[in-house]
Amino acid sequence: MTTSPPFSLARHYYETRRELRTAAGERTTPWFRLADAERSVAVAETLRRAAAEQQLLPEHLMRAL
Repeated sequence: MTTSPPFSLARHYYETRRELRTAAGERTTPWFRLADAERSVAVAETLRRAAAEQQLLPEHLMRAL
């Protein structure tokens, strides 16, 4: 079984942020223990951030030229 790219990206992004928060002393829930609603929020947040980064990319490239 394969996972969809947004779901995989969201899991990676969430776990990376969780590691950073853990290093800072904050306790967070691992991805596999998130409730469905929490996981949905994480996926939506990841998609929002990815869209924002995609909008910045052409702007950054134009400045480099």
